[in-house]
Amino acid sequence: MGLADVRARAATAEDKRLEAETAAALARQPRGDSVGAKYGTREPRACGDRTAPAHGAPSAEQAKHYVICELEQGDGQRPLLLVTNVRVQVAPVSHPPNELIKEITAARIDPREPVWDIRGSFTSYKCDALSSLTAQNDFAHTHNCWVSEQPNATGYCYKDTFGDWHCGMLGGAANNWRTNVLPPEGY
Repeated sequence: MGLADVRARAATAEDKRLEAETAAALARQPRGDSVGAKYGTREPRACGDRTAPAHGAPSAEQAKHYVICELEQGDGQRPLLLVTNVRVQVAPVSHPPNELIKEITAARIDPREPVWDIRGSFTSYKCDALSSLTAQNDFAHTHNCWVSEQPNATGYCYKDTFGDWHCGMLGGAANNWRTNVLPPEGY
């Protein structure tokens, strides 16, 4: 058997799907010097005003906005954190901050304001900067994220001493990260 008898490997349907997915992802990657462009994805969402509501519980939509503000982070130096599919439910009753909440948020929480428990779900992405990747190929430059579903997340919302709302949720699914996935599209 000689070299002439060796056949090249034929691309499978999965190979072709990945090739098309990679080409499409490369075509839509942002260009420039923004944080998102450094990771080949969208920007972390901006928070804007955090003062509503002035009294009472935040609505589910407001709590969702504040959760996203807490979870999405990126500075171009560390992995970029993004979320999608965020769903939040706000408890119908509040409670005073307990000792654990006071300890975790000691520098910011207004102890005179009530705390609202929240629960929900989200999809979490952790993406590496394109410049930090050791593999220099199209797949590595488009599939540079880890993703984890957080179906049973819990947390709370509170006001800080400036009257700004903060809502954070943590998921319990710490060991279900999938690697080499595309960053999330859009918001």
